[in-house]
Amino acid sequence: MTKADHPAGEPIAFKLLQGFLWHPQTLSEGVSLPTTLPSGAMIVMDTIQAPFAFFEDGTWTGTQIFYQLTILEIFEDWLENDLIAARALLASQELDPILNATPTGVGWSLSEDLRPA
Repeated sequence: MTKADHPAGEPIAFKLLQGFLWHPQTLSEGVSLPTTLPSGAMIVMDTIQAPFAFFEDGTWTGTQIFYQLTILEIFEDWLENDLIAARALLASQELDPILNATPTGVGWSLSEDLRPA
């Protein structure tokens, strides 16, 4: 979808960040993240098959549980990329301490993804 395709004044969801989170299958407590960040951005976490066979260090990904992690926000109307990028930066800053507080063995890889959801 492009701005030209979006009806003016209609709410729209934009992805801010997208990537993966994983942890060893042996991690008994698993991983629990909040569903929203203080700024109002939503966290969606879906279990998926590992998107690659091995990590860079040669560890087989079959020993891990993988999640697709999407951070998105609903806006009242279409926003320009610089405003969406600013919201993505804020979401990243809010998410950082949450991810860093996860148990040992939890990993993640996230990137900006400034597209309509």
